[in-house]
Amino acid sequence: MKTFFILKDNVLDKKLALYIEQKSFSHRKKVSELIQKFVKFYAKHFTKNNTKRAQNILENHHHDIRRKDAVLISSFSGANLMLLLITIFLLAIPASDGSYEAERIYSSFPSFRLTFMMIFLMVGTATVIKIFKMFKVNYLFIFELDPNYKLTHVQIFRVSITCATRTLSLFRSPVYFCSSGSFALCAK
Repeated sequence: MKTFFILKDNVLDKKLALYIEQKSFSHRKKVSELIQKFVKFYAKHFTKNNTKRAQNILENHHHDIRRKDAVLISSFSGANLMLLLITIFLLAIPASDGSYEAERIYSSFPSFRLTFMMIFLMVGTATVIKIFKMFKVNYLFIFELDPNYKLTHVQIFRVSITCATRTLSLFRSPVYFCSSGSFALCAK
């Protein structure tokens, strides 16, 4: 297993490790005892000795997604939906002069294949991380990743949806020029 940021003669690290070992939160058994005491106290004073309800209330504050991430993902999802509908609309309506050539539109597809593949890989990675977290698989240990610098599935999905919005907005321009009859700007 990899070790990160370990110095051979680090006195501060040794003193800090000794200090942490002396505290009650560094031992799992003590932590679980403290949690049980706290749940019983909360149940006694707030939920009429219902420990299940107290535990559910106390654990309810863990949200899977931050509000900032939710706003960004939802706004970019709306933008992607609108860009996709506009692109479909432009593809469905032929040019005003009747000169609509689909081959010219298809010639721009290979240039976007790489970006769509990268977006697909990011969405797939975010999905796999979500599944690993759901089933409590230690993917950081399996892939030998640094546990101090990890990305959540929401952060990866946020980056992928931002890239998808940029790619769809760039993809719309050749479709517009080819479907409107501006063949000088269209690839042959």
